[in-house]
Amino acid sequence: MLAKSYRTAVRFFEKYYWFFFAAACLTLAFYCFRCLDVQYVDSWDEARHGVNAYEMIQNGDYIRHTYNYEVDDWNLKPSVSYWGIVLGFRLFGYGVFGLRFISALSYLLTGIGCGLFAKRYGKEASLLVMGFFCANTRPLSAHLARSGDADAPYLLFFTFAMLAMLRIRKNHKNLYACGLLFSLAFLTKSWHAGMIAVIGGLYLLLTRELFAIKAREWGWFLLSVFGPLLFWFGWRYTRDGFAFLDRMIKVDLLARTGGANYEGHEFPFSFYYDTVFGHEAYIYRWLLLICILGIGMGMFVMLRSRIWKRTVLEEGIGYLLWFFIPFLGFSCIRTKLIWYCYPCTVPLF
Repeated sequence: MLAKSYRTAVRFFEKYYWFFFAAACLTLAFYCFRCLDVQYVDSWDEARHGVNAYEMIQNGDYIRHTYNYEVDDWNLKPSVSYWGIVLGFRLFGYGVFGLRFISALSYLLTGIGCGLFAKRYGKEASLLVMGFFCANTRPLSAHLARSGDADAPYLLFFTFAMLAMLRIRKNHKNLYACGLLFSLAFLTKSWHAGMIAVIGGLYLLLTRELFAIKAREWGWFLLSVFGPLLFWFGWRYTRDGFAFLDRMIKVDLLARTGGANYEGHEFPFSFYYDTVFGHEAYIYRWLLLICILGIGMGMFVMLRSRIWKRTVLEEGIGYLLWFFIPFLGFSCIRTKLIWYCYPCTVPLF
């Protein structure tokens, strides 16, 4: 009786999949955009980004950001996140909704993209992924989906880079997409994007796909990575030469990763585990448990049947790297902020 009910429910969701998927998208959009302009503007990253973007428009200078019309070296991030806020201001005026619009849209697109990608595993998997995005309250409440700064666009580019990486073996053109998305992630959040390069390199090496890529394909890949970066740097160089890049390296990379309690955000190695998985109010602990059980059952079935599916193993490696590299990498550096680990929670869905 229970098995029959389960099969009936599965057939029902499969038959009306697009209806339920659209409903999930609308629900997530509701969570992202409802009362987006009500909460006060945070006085740190969000307010600073808003002022930077506003002054970009007033100055007519879209490559160098300023604060109080003086060159601003406080954030030391490239320009893409500011351009997103500029677009929001252009569309909706100089208000809080315009400040946060691109962040809300980015998180919505991240959820939809993951939901559609999961459809290859089954329609039920796709709907479950959308359900988890709707239930994932932390990004909807803290410094991401509803905050006017760089993190939500960065998460979008990071996530789509990982999805492209998982499809490289099927089509090597996904390598170029991965390179372009890494470049956009770097131009949004700076050195944080290095995690994408580490994950992608290890994935290609462990799956041995690294040795199947031709020289011409490597050339297009390098162009997809360095084309946007060189365009941005060349434009920035016309304003202040190497000064901004020098400060990016000395402050944003070296001081914030290795400095002794730089800006007062130094925490123990266990900070992300204690904050994310050790808190009863959030779903990540249960997601982690479901993932561990799923991996264990999958390994048991393959061992029992003695049938090793290469595609399953390779994608499993990709998802594990996607989780562990940012989780452990950001745990090792000195400066720790909760939103640094948001990219590594997505593969749990």
